[in-house]
Amino acid sequence: MRVPTSFGWSCVARIPPLMTPIALVAVVQQIRNDYTVAGLASGLFGAGMAVGAPVLGRLIQRYGQARVVGTASAACGLVLAGLALGEALRQPVASLLVLAGVAGALVPPFTAAMRAVWTALAADARTRSASFALDGVTLELLFVVGPILVSGALLIGPDVLALLAAAVLIGVGGVGYALTRPVRGLARGGPSAPTERGLFRRPGVPAVLVVASATAATMGAVDTALLAVAADDLGGSALIGPLIACIVAGSVVGGLVLGARAWPGTPATQSRGVQLGLAVLLVPIWAVVMRPGGPPLVLLGALLAVFGSMLAPCLILQQAVLDDLVPAAARLPAQAWLASGTTAGTALGTAMAGAVVELGGPVRALAMAVALTAAAAAAAVRVASAARISAAGPGAAAGAVSSSATPDGAEVSAPDATPAPPG
Repeated sequence: MRVPTSFGWSCVARIPPLMTPIALVAVVQQIRNDYTVAGLASGLFGAGMAVGAPVLGRLIQRYGQARVVGTASAACGLVLAGLALGEALRQPVASLLVLAGVAGALVPPFTAAMRAVWTALAADARTRSASFALDGVTLELLFVVGPILVSGALLIGPDVLALLAAAVLIGVGGVGYALTRPVRGLARGGPSAPTERGLFRRPGVPAVLVVASATAATMGAVDTALLAVAADDLGGSALIGPLIACIVAGSVVGGLVLGARAWPGTPATQSRGVQLGLAVLLVPIWAVVMRPGGPPLVLLGALLAVFGSMLAPCLILQQAVLDDLVPAAARLPAQAWLASGTTAGTALGTAMAGAVVELGGPVRALAMAVALTAAAAAAAVRVASAARISAAGPGAAAGAVSSSATPDGAEVSAPDATPAPPG
């Protein structure tokens, strides 16, 4: 399998969306000493991504990847650079929040875009599946790279260096991706997306979106709380990188274990089990953070890795369950709604946790995260019940394959075992 240059540029461009939310919290908190504003800025960046991705996807379908991705990436880099310089000059809060939302809305859907390239280049289904697996594992590794870059920037440079680095990476990476031959060779347009009418009236579909949004909100809250723990109890906010890396490492292992063999039960019953596991495994983290004098770093890292082992299975199985609940023709819009719900949930969890940390510290923010995981687990129980009803009728999927939409309008399939990104 030949790896196109588009993939390398897409990896560079995908780092900023993964590092900017935590960079905004860290940078704004250091400059303004206000977790509420920091969390709100990060939340608006994520909300902008949730709103902007479908719009950019439609523009890509109409005008092609090269033109839309290149333009949006350059514009996003400029807005992020303006935001960083504005913070260095102590810009008004309103300006910060507007720029954060606009920057998020300009982030191209790089992962879906790259899947369209893989699909166009793959000679057969086996090559396409191997390409998707490579892309998924690489994305998990980028979740480690992003926070580590934030940590390094906080250690070696001025407060806004992390945001300036994100601006450069998305501008250079996105434009470089758009100029590659495979991207320029993609045809414009594609089949129209199936109608979304009645999608939310199908049993279990709203509950799946609740599960996904609550899980993502949990991770937004956990990341924000960990930043406060690192700053207040562990010697500096730069430690947020290694802490998140522990979660991602556990998530990669969990995703690989899920795909290593056939597990008993349906995707819905498996999802119910891992959602319950995620809720249970967050409680020891909450407890150790309450320890007088701060949590032991090694113990906290180990607990985060174990907690993370449930994360990729949660996200992978949410996609599989949704595929089982809707007809094949409705999977494209259903998965688009799932992605938007996940992004919006992360934004909401980050913003809420920022306010809670400011008022009551990271322990209360983690308590909120525990409540969110409990809500997700309760919703997963409801999904399992709805899936049993759906399985008796037509349209039930095998669960071994989940489909995802490319921004070019084509529906492609990928193994469910491909590790999914943390929230």
